[in-house]
Amino acid sequence: MKDIAPLIFVERTNFHEAWVIVLRNILGQGVQVILVDNRGEKNVIDSSQTIVFSGYALEQIRAGETHKDYPYLSTPTYCKEWTHGYLAKYQDLPKKNKPVYLAFERLAGYPASEGLAVDQLIFMRDSLKRQMDEGIVKNNCQAITWNPETDLESEASPFLQRIWARVYKEGKIDAHFYWRATDAYNHFQSRLICILNMFDREVVKPNSCRMVRAVCHYDSLYVNRCDASSAEAVGFPVTDPRLNYR
Repeated sequence: MKDIAPLIFVERTNFHEAWVIVLRNILGQGVQVILVDNRGEKNVIDSSQTIVFSGYALEQIRAGETHKDYPYLSTPTYCKEWTHGYLAKYQDLPKKNKPVYLAFERLAGYPASEGLAVDQLIFMRDSLKRQMDEGIVKNNCQAITWNPETDLESEASPFLQRIWARVYKEGKIDAHFYWRATDAYNHFQSRLICILNMFDREVVKPNSCRMVRAVCHYDSLYVNRCDASSAEAVGFPVTDPRLNYR
């Protein structure tokens, strides 16, 4: 159906190559829609994609590498927003000076009943440890960011919606990340770098485990029409083929 966003599957062991393929999928197969968010209306080319990273791609993400043509230059600064230190500063701000939400707070201090805050990342970390200790597998090792009480009527809500993880033999972690929406040209690589490294730091490494696969489901992965020509000009990286391992 050409009048709705295409469903596309991508699996790569090179982070930069995956980005180029994602962009070309959108430009070649995407559907044009008018998207409304907290910045108003914008014309976009939209898609729904599932991207799977393994092997060398995860090493590139851990190292914070971005494609030479990637336009967002503040990835290290943005990654600080996914730390407990930044969260503490955010929570100390007067309410009138706070952004609508902080995504990391939804994971590390989810607003629960009676004013309590739930650290879902600690739950995930402990869940994986129990599964390894007991030699079992559970399907409830997850964390969410969506809060219906505040997000249903808001035009600014977390782009990352849920994280799910499972541990296998030898401490191998399969992690799934569910995204409401992302601007593929401007934010794809930086958001993945910050969030996957946060998850590595908070959940995976404390259990002496290793993330071997990251599956990213995007309900809406789009390119702004005004960025289409720039996105089209992004070229495939020149890399050592020996690094493209699973």
